[in-house]
Amino acid sequence: MKKNIIFSTDTSCYYDNDDCKESYKDFLEANELEESEVSFDEWVQEDINAWLEAERMNLDKECGEILCIAELGLWDGKHSGYKILRGGNVRHIFGVTCGDDVEFYCDRYNVKCTDTHHDGTNHYTFREIREGVNIDKLCQKIYDGEEISAQLLNKYTKSLRPYVAKVYGW
Repeated sequence: MKKNIIFSTDTSCYYDNDDCKESYKDFLEANELEESEVSFDEWVQEDINAWLEAERMNLDKECGEILCIAELGLWDGKHSGYKILRGGNVRHIFGVTCGDDVEFYCDRYNVKCTDTHHDGTNHYTFREIREGVNIDKLCQKIYDGEEISAQLLNKYTKSLRPYVAKVYGW
């Protein structure tokens, strides 16, 4: 499966190289700081936070309400769940995570997120709720842990991928 990454806290591919270490040293020098004042890890975290804020701004796109379908990995096993993200804006997808390691991405059809935390891993799929439909039956099926077919999902919702793909040129 090809993934187009929107945002990830996995910093190894970005920060574990000599160029990055040089950028950190340049930052210290430009701001007249010592390593004891701002550690490399603190600098990386600030950069990640800035990247996340930039993606929130990039995805500040009006849409319908969003259904977040969740497979939750909890201390007592896997559970299904959902949440309706009110307010009709794609950037609201960034408000559902609880873990330290997150990755937002698009596969061929959907905007998704993998969220790893101390108990396990949550997997989210974000879909725009179709205007004028009552999604109560779909939500009940999700809550009950029933298998949801692509056909049923498409009846009640549509992909957010076109909004995101337009921003990033995919």
